[in-house]
Amino acid sequence: MRAGVEPRVERARRDARGALWTGACVVACLVACLVANGAFCGASARADDAGLVDCGGPVELGPLEFFPAAGASGVSLDAPVRVRYTPGFFDVWRDPLTRLLEVRDAADAPVPGTLERLGDTLIFRPAAPWQASAQYTGTAFGIDILQARFRFRTGTSNDTLPPVFDGTPTITPAAVDARPCVDGGGYRIDVSVAPATDSDGAGGDLEYLLFQTRGPGIERPVLRSRVRNFAGVSIPLAFTLAPSEAVSPICVVVVAVDAVGHTAEGPLGCVDPIQGNFFAPACGVSAPGAGGASSVLSAACGLFAALLVRIRGRRRAR
Repeated sequence: MRAGVEPRVERARRDARGALWTGACVVACLVACLVANGAFCGASARADDAGLVDCGGPVELGPLEFFPAAGASGVSLDAPVRVRYTPGFFDVWRDPLTRLLEVRDAADAPVPGTLERLGDTLIFRPAAPWQASAQYTGTAFGIDILQARFRFRTGTSNDTLPPVFDGTPTITPAAVDARPCVDGGGYRIDVSVAPATDSDGAGGDLEYLLFQTRGPGIERPVLRSRVRNFAGVSIPLAFTLAPSEAVSPICVVVVAVDAVGHTAEGPLGCVDPIQGNFFAPACGVSAPGAGGASSVLSAACGLFAALLVRIRGRRRAR
């Protein structure tokens, strides 16, 4: 009898210990799962919160800037009036262009002329040249921005000379973190160039266009930034590359455009967004401590030059 009971008691004890061990394992597994799920839930919550960030309302649709500049004097007699609108404006506007811009002379009489649209820019050309040393008033209309008014005074001659660049661009890359509502991170490219001179144009009549001419996925020049010319020792332009667009060197060129469409192309500048601009803009400089780099850079500079020739050839063909 005693011998029969002992095995049963021992088995019961073993079963109890096994149950406790199993329970402990279950609890441990539950804790691990809760921790993991908590981490995942936390990540999901952060992602959801990021999706709910208030990024502000839509862009106000209306006139953005004018050429000639407000208050400009000495405006060329053959210069058109240009009004640049906010992006997407002409996707919404359905009325005639004549309702967007009017120009009046000093006697408040409307100036006859023609209107045309080029991208996001409205261009007004008077039917006859501007009167010399006369004041004119332009009024541009929009949707959210109801109207904007600007005045300018003409000079005594036409614009016959293109602007002239002097100096090379300075290019500075910098890694940037992702910013909500702004971009997904990557590399900010800051370009600075000395202002071009325009001997026969009004102050503020130059516009600078920054084109990327080389980089991952670049098959033709891509407009990256644009800015007006106002007083200053340098013209700053900037844009941001996604990480996938910064895996190899890029090249940029700045083009200055005057009031009547004359252009000046600045020197080509190149930089490696990740490694820096140790080799730009001089083609013969090799990477510090990089053996045999000069031949590689020479080949790269040959590609840069070939690309520039190709770009210019396309432009002449157009």
